[in-house]
Amino acid sequence: MNALEIIAEAIKSAEIASRATLDQLQAHGTRYTIHQTDLEGNQGPAIDALLDLCGGAYINIPGTTPFIRELKKIGESDKNSQWIKGKGWSITKGVYKGYTIHLDFQLMRRQEAKIHANAMKAAVDVFKSQGIPATLHTYID
Repeated sequence: MNALEIIAEAIKSAEIASRATLDQLQAHGTRYTIHQTDLEGNQGPAIDALLDLCGGAYINIPGTTPFIRELKKIGESDKNSQWIKGKGWSITKGVYKGYTIHLDFQLMRRQEAKIHANAMKAAVDVFKSQGIPATLHTYID
């Protein structure tokens, strides 16, 4: 498989995993409520609800891999930033090492950490099945 086929498969897997996770979270129902609070810490009425903790996930891949080299060749580079972009994906130099790859999937704008973690884990599994040493990183906002 070439890099674009691998990315397409990773996005497809992320879509399936994120949708399954959302269904699971919705079946469980609201886990957290957000309350308006004044400057003194007095809690007001609930203004929103969350199905899971707010957070996300990202994938890091070493920059020396043939996969990253291929993406750098076929992607469009923005001269004013460190982003290299393609249709449905982008890469940027990682904070500590390698490159962070961002994949566009339908539920990516949702705030639930578990949705992002499961979507990116599914994508990592695709990368690893193709011999790409991808690692998953999660965070809570």
